[in-house]
Amino acid sequence: KRFHSLNKLNSITNQINNDIDYNVDVAVLGSGIAGSTISWLLQEQYNLSIALVDPRVNEKGSWYPNYGEWRDEWHHLSNELQLPELKECTTTEWELTDCFFGGSFNISADERTTLQRPYIRVDRIKMQELLYSRFIKSGGIAIPSKLSIQRIADNLFTNYPNDKDDITNPCIHVKDGTIATLDNNQRLKCKILIDATGSESRIIARESSQHARGHPKEYPIGYQIAYGFLAHVDSLGPYDKLAMTLFDYRTDQYDGNDKRLKQVSETPTFMYTMPLGTLPNGGYRVFFEETSLVGRGDRRLTFEECKIRAFERLAYHNITVHGLEEEEFCYIPMGGELPDQNQRVVAFGGSANMVHPSTGYQACRMIASARGVANTISNGIKSQLLPDVIAKQAHRQIWNKTNRLERDFQAFGGDFLMEQYVENLRGFFIAFFAIKQPIWSGFLAGYPGLPNNHHHDSWLSRLNFALSMFFQMPWSVRIAMILFSITHTIQYGPNTLLRSLTPSNLFGDGPEDVNIQLDSVLGDNEAKQEARSMISQFTPSAVKPGVISEIIEEPLVL
Repeated sequence: KRFHSLNKLNSITNQINNDIDYNVDVAVLGSGIAGSTISWLLQEQYNLSIALVDPRVNEKGSWYPNYGEWRDEWHHLSNELQLPELKECTTTEWELTDCFFGGSFNISADERTTLQRPYIRVDRIKMQELLYSRFIKSGGIAIPSKLSIQRIADNLFTNYPNDKDDITNPCIHVKDGTIATLDNNQRLKCKILIDATGSESRIIARESSQHARGHPKEYPIGYQIAYGFLAHVDSLGPYDKLAMTLFDYRTDQYDGNDKRLKQVSETPTFMYTMPLGTLPNGGYRVFFEETSLVGRGDRRLTFEECKIRAFERLAYHNITVHGLEEEEFCYIPMGGELPDQNQRVVAFGGSANMVHPSTGYQACRMIASARGVANTISNGIKSQLLPDVIAKQAHRQIWNKTNRLERDFQAFGGDFLMEQYVENLRGFFIAFFAIKQPIWSGFLAGYPGLPNNHHHDSWLSRLNFALSMFFQMPWSVRIAMILFSITHTIQYGPNTLLRSLTPSNLFGDGPEDVNIQLDSVLGDNEAKQEARSMISQFTPSAVKPGVISEIIEEPLVL
């Protein structure tokens, strides 16, 4: 019976393998900027076989939304990826970046803070076409479908939505990989499955707060909400056509309207402005975006409110809008718990919580992580490591102890900014941009592999940054920071802010790394091998009374 069951199992396994439509090294779910980047890199530069799965994988111009980045970071990543064409994937570049923080602390509303740091607007269509064409040219497989599943337990999945009339298991992990049944009924087998479907993946499990911080309270997610639009306007008002405006936190448009002023002061938004050139009629083509930096609960604004504020701001500055080319509704989850490193599916990009929890920047952080993740996966596959081992190493590559501590500090910053009224936000950013540029730019980058991150990758460097900021802040912001630090530590325990700013002998250096078993052996392999050998050599020399002897043609396999 035992041998019959084993043969039946082998038959089922062989049948499964025979029904496979695609057999690849790595399958990537999601063809946005994260999925396209890691797919191209693994296919072209690491010579692995990759399937990129997305219903819109073959559609040009499907990326959303606009990406604005610092030019020094973009060029650095272009060099690191050995992809010089990336530098050409921009629509506009500005040599200067402006900010407006006037209206508080005796600073005039007209005062402009100019940062001597160039900014770019990514040409998302050109970048998508670049990565797609290079991926296909190097042998990559684009599959216009999706894997509609949701996680129901550790490494177990069911169909999504769960009322689909299909009882087959849509995604199963086997010893040498993963077998997935796509929505188009094609079956795909891969050694490693990467989820790049975004921040709200139904596939990725998150680690517990107890594991992350030794505390029962989970870290909640905040949301950056922004309404953007590419407009044709008659003038730029206070905005310089040669500069990108990163922050306009002024509220003088509501002077005389106490009720409205109170509302916008308690739930602040800022205008983000990208002048894109002149029109034949002498007007201007501009991308505007009214943004709530981060909020949750009562402080999470609606898109409609952001839209109203945007047009109120433009009207105050006598900027007449003659038409809109496009609208953008930007929704960015920020913060939350990190992916569970015990799962077989590798989270990447937004699925791996790569969004900066203080700023909302994600693209450059994701690209900076891609080389390390690709190296890890490629080395693991070529060394014939088990998929579980490769997945754990990939998770650790993205969020090792050093990276986690830096992120903890950033998450505290995001939570602090979320609670502040507009006056304190102005005071905070005045202090932020008053410190040396390499230091503030390193915080905005906030991930290994990006320029100036070394100013924030140790507890001492973070403490120096925090103290430099603190002594630049107005007193009202200092007091708010002290009080918030206390309440935040009470809420989430010392293993967030305090652990990120102190040596490891005080509060430790984070949760223990997942133990990685580098081989597939369970138990004492030497003893089991000895047993197998002795079993194969055994020949019965007696027969049990009353039992007809059977010839055993193959040894029992343990």
